[in-house]
Amino acid sequence: MPLKGFVCCQGGKEVFEACLERAAGGECKYPYPILAGMVNNIRADMGITVTQLLNCKRKVVLDQRRDIYVSPDQLWYAFRGQMFHNIAQSAALDDWVVEQRFYRDIAGVTISGQVDIIYPGRKLLQDYKTTKWIKDELVPYAEHALHANIYSWLV
Repeated sequence: MPLKGFVCCQGGKEVFEACLERAAGGECKYPYPILAGMVNNIRADMGITVTQLLNCKRKVVLDQRRDIYVSPDQLWYAFRGQMFHNIAQSAALDDWVVEQRFYRDIAGVTISGQVDIIYPGRKLLQDYKTTKWIKDELVPYAEHALHANIYSWLV
């Protein structure tokens, strides 16, 4: 089932349109442009994404069978990530593959992932990650390495 709306900061669940209308009228603690950007950033029909695949499998199944309402805080990280992706896309050179979604079907289930940048001439795939802490060494977290390996498989 699709993502239907927000868990309202004033209580209850609202479809996106109702929440955006409330925010436009100044009745929400979240600014309208940020909420509208989050809603416009939602993508559908992607199958199971690599990010979902690496999280709780039960949640993935349940989310496909029921209507989903999330708090704006839950969409903030995806929205913030999309802003960084847009910057990378605007600075890409012609021979780079930037922000392209790849799909593979396995046993009737579609898996998809959107790769940050692929440098075909160098046979290099890069996926940018954010963390709470900046490490001195460039050793990825295990889950980040797994994420990139699944992207390689998709490509």
